[in-house]
Amino acid sequence: MLTLRAHAGVVSGCSLHTTGDYLATASADASWALFDLHNGACLVHAVAAEGDASGGYRCVGFHPDGLILATGMGAVVKVWDVKSQSSLAAFEGHGAALTCLAFSENGYYLATGAADATVKLWDLRKLKNFHTIEPPAGAASPPVRAVCFDFSAQVLAYAADGICLVDTKAWAPVATFPQSGAAAAPTAVGFGPGGTFVAAASADGVVQLYGA
Repeated sequence: MLTLRAHAGVVSGCSLHTTGDYLATASADASWALFDLHNGACLVHAVAAEGDASGGYRCVGFHPDGLILATGMGAVVKVWDVKSQSSLAAFEGHGAALTCLAFSENGYYLATGAADATVKLWDLRKLKNFHTIEPPAGAASPPVRAVCFDFSAQVLAYAADGICLVDTKAWAPVATFPQSGAAAAPTAVGFGPGGTFVAAASADGVVQLYGA
C-alpha cells in the first residue's frame, strides 16, 4: 500500500492519469500535486500564489491526452501544463465556487459544475464558454456536485438533487433520475461500459444504478 504525502490540508479531489501511472490531487491548502504511483514519489507540488488562494482547490482532472490538467479554485477554472506547471488558460463565469469538472473523451470540451447550480461548457480550442445549463425556473437550486461525459461525448451527466442526462448536440435533457426518498444527494456520477447504465454515489454510502 502506498501513502502519498504532499498536502497540509484536506485533499478535495483526485484524478488518475490516462496511463494509470500517475495521480493528480487537489487540496484545500491551495496546492495541487502529481504523484508517481509506482513508488509514491511526489513529482510536482504546485502552490497557488498568495493572492489566488481563495478557499483552496476544490477539484482537479486530467485531460485525456495526459499533458494538461484542470483545477477549480473559487469560481475560477485553470488549465495547466503538467510538465512546466504553467497556466495555459483561466476560465471565469461561475457565480459561486467550483465543485466539479470533467473533460470530454475527445479532448475538445471541459464541463464544470458549481455551487451556483449551473453547469458550464468550455471550448478548449476557442478558450471560451459556449453553453450554460441553468437550473429549472422556480425550482430549488442545489449545487452541482458532479459532472461526467459519456465516452462518445454525446451525453453529459450531472448530479444535483438527482441525476440529469443531457444531449450535447441539442442541449436538451434526455433523462432525469430524481433523488429518491430519504437518500442523500448524489456526489459522484459515471457511465458504465458502452453507456448502458449510469452510476451515482452519495455520502450515505449508497451507489445507485440507472438503466439506459
